Amino acid sequence: MAVRVTSDDDVLDSPPLLLASHRVNSEFHAATNGSEFLITWTEGSDWWQFPSPGMRDIYGVRVMSNGAVDAAPIAIATGPENQFRGAVSSDGRDFLVAYGMSGEDGIPNVAVKRVLREGTTVDGAVVGRGWQPSIVRDGNGYLVTSIVNEGVLLTRLDANGARRDATTIQATGVTAAAAVRAGNSLQLVYARLVDDQRFAAAQRVVIRIGEGARVRSVRH
Repeated sequence: MAVRVTSDDDVLDSPPLLLASHRVNSEFHAATNGSEFLITWTEGSDWWQFPSPGMRDIYGVRVMSNGAVDAAPIAIATGPENQFRGAVSSDGRDFLVAYGMSGEDGIPNVAVKRVLREGTTVDGAVVGRGWQPSIVRDGNGYLVTSIVNEGVLLTRLDANGARRDATTIQATGVTAAAAVRAGNSLQLVYARLVDDQRFAAAQRVVIRIGEGARVRSVRH
């Protein structure tokens, strides 16, 4: 289910919009191109005892400006291997979905796939590695973040989702990370474990990124 909320906190949809029925799902994420929304989720299971036939997969639906919803979910990333934890961004027309998929040595790959405004998908590609991918619009392309053993991997993509370059922000014990737009710059926000505390409390760190370079850090 979903509801749209105005900038004045008014709920537009009563009763809520029905996105999909009779599906077991998790890890929801949504983005807008300015008029429509794309909402994605993960469904299926890779539990060792009773895995789903296709393991975990990424599906999604579009919500139109008039509240209409796709009659059937869009199969965004499916197949015999795991695809999971999708994150979405838009260029103002189409959408780009970043997600994790099975990789080597226990470290997932990070892949992207375009979903056109019309609801069709365009073949994607693996762009990096790591856990918990996040994606944000960056100039005429995108920035994907993912957690790796060395810290946070920043992967820059062009408008079609092709990899441009990548760099790693060195940090130990990172547990979550995401990039967000703040005016004309991007901020990378991540949490990491505090090494010198017995109970491993989390420490939040904000790094401002401008023109692809690290400018300053603020710790909380």
